[in-house]
Amino acid sequence: MNDFIFNFLRSIHILAGFTALFAGPVAMVTHKGGRKHRLSGKIYFWGMAIVAATALGMSILRTNHFLLLIAIFSFYFSLTGYRALYQKKRTAGNGSRWDRDLAVVMLLASAVMMIYGIINFAQLGVVMIVFGGIGAVLGVQDLRKWMTLQPSKYQWFYDHIARMGASYIATLSAFSVVNFTFIPDVIRWLWATAFGTPLIIYTVRQYRARFEAGKKPDDVATFSIKGE
Repeated sequence: MNDFIFNFLRSIHILAGFTALFAGPVAMVTHKGGRKHRLSGKIYFWGMAIVAATALGMSILRTNHFLLLIAIFSFYFSLTGYRALYQKKRTAGNGSRWDRDLAVVMLLASAVMMIYGIINFAQLGVVMIVFGGIGAVLGVQDLRKWMTLQPSKYQWFYDHIARMGASYIATLSAFSVVNFTFIPDVIRWLWATAFGTPLIIYTVRQYRARFEAGKKPDDVATFSIKGE
């Protein structure tokens, strides 16, 4: 019975993963805040939610701690990226407890990932240490943002771009691990992070420079910036 449930969850997991894999680029290239962007973004988010939920179920059925930690790590990006849309008018002291609790969970999971990586260094320990370090940095950043004022009125926008981009890196990484078997394990896990992270930083800096100069980029719908 467990095998049947596991295979069922894996089938849904794969289908949701492919859905997110193709919906993500549509959200990236369409007008931010526009109808197509919102629709593809929601499809992507819920695809990733199903991926995380099925990964959780599979990790419990097969007692796979590695899969469980990766599921928490990857979904945190898409969830906080989605939550960023609700931060448009947030001020110090009125942040949602959900955001605080999510950051705490990420910090705990990151600590476990790094310890797991050290103990099992020969078995993708480098991957767990790198991912755990990234998660810890983001968890601390999110706790600080929860306790303080937004540094910019567009901070929610920058966070949305960065976290959804990071979430898509996780999606590409999973696709790479399953399909690019001719590449060494560590490279299969980390190449997307190595290439995607600089692109995210560059994109956020471009938007920040234009907003601070009082210009609205052409690919951002007005109502997205106003929060309407």
